[in-house]
Amino acid sequence: AVRVEAVRGLGALADPWPVPRLLDCLERDTDAGLRAEARRALEIVSGGRTFKEDVAAWRAWWAASAVVAVK
Repeated sequence: AVRVEAVRGLGALADPWPVPRLLDCLERDTDAGLRAEARRALEIVSGGRTFKEDVAAWRAWWAASAVVAVK
C-alpha cells in the first residue's frame, strides 16, 4: 500500500523526472495495483496519453519526449 501511494504521489507531481522509474515499475513489478498506478502516473505526466500497459509504446514516447523534458 505504501508503494502504491508513493507512485500515486509521483503522478500527482506531473513532473517528468520519475518517468524512467515508472516505466521500470510498469514493466517489471508483479503487483497489478502498483502497475496500474504507474500507468496512471505516466498518463498524467504525458499529458493524457493512453498506451495502457504497452511498455514499448511508453518507452518510445519517453525516448521522443525526454530530449524536450531535459531542455
